[in-house]
Amino acid sequence: MYFTTLPKQKTLLILAFAAFLFASCKQNNTVIIKGDIKGLNTGMVYLAKTYPIGGEPFDSAKITNSQFEFNIHPDTVIEPDLVMLTYNRDGKQEPLFVTHQEAKITAQGRNGYDSFMLEPGTIEIKGDFSKPNAKAMVTGGPQNKFYFKNYDLPFIQISIDSNQRTAQAARINKLIKGTPDAFYTIHALQNLQYDFDHKTLETFYNNFSDAVKTSHKGRQFKQFIDDQPASKNIFLQSHFFDVKNQSLPVLDSTKKLNIVIFWASWCGPCRKEIPSLKKIYSQVPSDNIRMVSISIDDEKADWQTAMAQEKMPWQQLLIQPAEKNRADARYNLGFIPQIYIVDQHNKVVKKINGFEEGGDKEIINFIDQYLAKS
Repeated sequence: MYFTTLPKQKTLLILAFAAFLFASCKQNNTVIIKGDIKGLNTGMVYLAKTYPIGGEPFDSAKITNSQFEFNIHPDTVIEPDLVMLTYNRDGKQEPLFVTHQEAKITAQGRNGYDSFMLEPGTIEIKGDFSKPNAKAMVTGGPQNKFYFKNYDLPFIQISIDSNQRTAQAARINKLIKGTPDAFYTIHALQNLQYDFDHKTLETFYNNFSDAVKTSHKGRQFKQFIDDQPASKNIFLQSHFFDVKNQSLPVLDSTKKLNIVIFWASWCGPCRKEIPSLKKIYSQVPSDNIRMVSISIDDEKADWQTAMAQEKMPWQQLLIQPAEKNRADARYNLGFIPQIYIVDQHNKVVKKINGFEEGGDKEIINFIDQYLAKS
């Protein structure tokens, strides 16, 4: 066994290079927010994540001569995310509205937003709030540039027309391929994921950079895709709990049709739909039909209270917390109420989104015609 000793100069060079790499990594993982905002008339500003809404601030900074500074040194690589600054105005915490040179210009002037992207590097925020309708100008890195330029991405109304929806998917995919490391896009897709099929979502995901794919939101998006059925025409079987805490299947394969309703106690349209559901239940043959309502309520007590009030005579189930995310992906629960009518082969033969007066007649007629043919 032998060892090779490096020359002293070479050893020093390697150590210096290693120190440079360490310093570079540390610097790249640091966030500095420098503010210079006149007219706030308060002594502190607070930094909080934008989502979930109403979260507590995770940092604060003192204002001295209109200036403040946040220095954030996380132990791990930071994942760019939406944050907001708030300040105390007349005893209430108010958001500090910001804008960016990339923000779209409207007839009322440059748009203002309550958030910006927390990203490594230095972010400068300057403004004068002594003026009416003031907004502070943000100067940051590429994540902020992308966010302000594409702020409306999560709020795009995806068309129900298949050709238009395909064109919209192509535009989103082009945006991802052009900026694969934009963390705001993966945030936006948590809103849009309900509107596209499995194959399209897989294409979106595959075009992101590895950093976005392995981020927290990236992993959530991938899990959503993995939990989806390959086709929206397939209804996957699940087991949820009844009021007695018994785990029961959603679908009864002995019935020719299963009517599956997703709802919640807090959902106004869901509650308005219940009289129509009672008409359906009273007019369809129970020997051929299973009817089940599945609540997405977070609190079991709220569900139980609503059931006591509504007195629905058919099967009632509640999605348990551990199954919420998977059920969300399996049944596309971006909105409620939804009704699935499913055959004995787990094929969705009809789907009704939302509630419309008189919808019970349409469903009863469909079921009568379906059973007459089968």
